[in-house]
Amino acid sequence: MLQRSGCWPAWAGPFMIGTAMSTTWLFNVHLTSAFRNNVILEAASNSSSGDQ
Repeated sequence: MLQRSGCWPAWAGPFMIGTAMSTTWLFNVHLTSAFRNNVILEAASNSSSGDQ
């Protein structure tokens, strides 16, 4: 059973926070890279199909 205080080891708090932050960072990096690739693909397809 998890209690309010006393059951967590000293490293559990920073470890959980670090895991959450790194997961959020990886998720953000993945999202921004996918968004960037999508924009680049759209620009490439627009320029290739459009005005030449």
